[in-house]
Amino acid sequence: IDNLHLIPYFSQLIEGLLRLPGAHDGLTVRAAPFDFRYTPPSKQSSQYFTRLKGLIEETYELNAGVRVSLVTHSMGGLITSTFLHTVTQQWKDKYLHSWISLGGVFGGAVKLVKALASSGVIDYIPDFVTNRFKFREVARTVMANYFLLPRSPTWSKDETLLQTPNRNYSLGNLDALFNDMGYPLGVEKWRAVGGSAYIGDPGVTTYCFNGRDVATAAGYVYRNQADFPDTVPGTMWGTGDGTVEDRSLQVCHSWPSTQHVYEYSGKARGGHDEILRNAAVIDQIAKIISQEEYSRADDFNKSVACNSVDEGLNGS
Repeated sequence: IDNLHLIPYFSQLIEGLLRLPGAHDGLTVRAAPFDFRYTPPSKQSSQYFTRLKGLIEETYELNAGVRVSLVTHSMGGLITSTFLHTVTQQWKDKYLHSWISLGGVFGGAVKLVKALASSGVIDYIPDFVTNRFKFREVARTVMANYFLLPRSPTWSKDETLLQTPNRNYSLGNLDALFNDMGYPLGVEKWRAVGGSAYIGDPGVTTYCFNGRDVATAAGYVYRNQADFPDTVPGTMWGTGDGTVEDRSLQVCHSWPSTQHVYEYSGKARGGHDEILRNAAVIDQIAKIISQEEYSRADDFNKSVACNSVDEGLNGS
């Protein structure tokens, strides 16, 4: 736990929300972080959904029946879309005002292929500084890394995700990738979570924020078979927010419940993590959650829930 507040994740957004009239930390702005070692359909995720549902209901009651807005980032978007599929439309209509998604990894991210095959989740740190294979070992135990792999229909079954001289790997033969990289247990883990995410229309008024026009991994290539999988592969580039490709970020653009899409070009404004610190994004979110829904309260008795991919879900 970051008791010293050295990690700025979500901090600027939370500070922006707390400047709104009537906002109170722990009352109108609340958090619901999740443990990314576990994902649906695990028992831990089911327990988390139960607690999240209870937090939303409690926040609604504490704030005189003012409906809650959920704010999520990255994997938090995928967790939230799956959670919203577990509750009734009647419940959503009563308790939720809106859902604000930032950089949602709805269709998965190719970056996780490299994390599991070669280098763990830490990029660009030389092996003499840290042991990349130790990071890979840890990465292979974290279920979120399988939950966030590219998924159908955002990716077709024959699109190459990783290429070697002997074989190309895609969603159609991902089992072979795990076996060939010497980690057959990955097959079981991927199958356990592969069909557990829900990315259909959420049934809640939704606002989608994402970056664009940033070079983003679209696939990986090993030129020499002997290098697979223990060296870092070359990257085939596409575009997105630097972590998530456009097609995955834009899944929410086509939902009937999506009221508005906000896109920010370039890494400084729309990078996967940078978008959380973009002052224009923070201002727009504040406008959304303080619109006419809350004008019926004497103060801004607002419940916000923040949610994320890299760390977990946050509820406010």
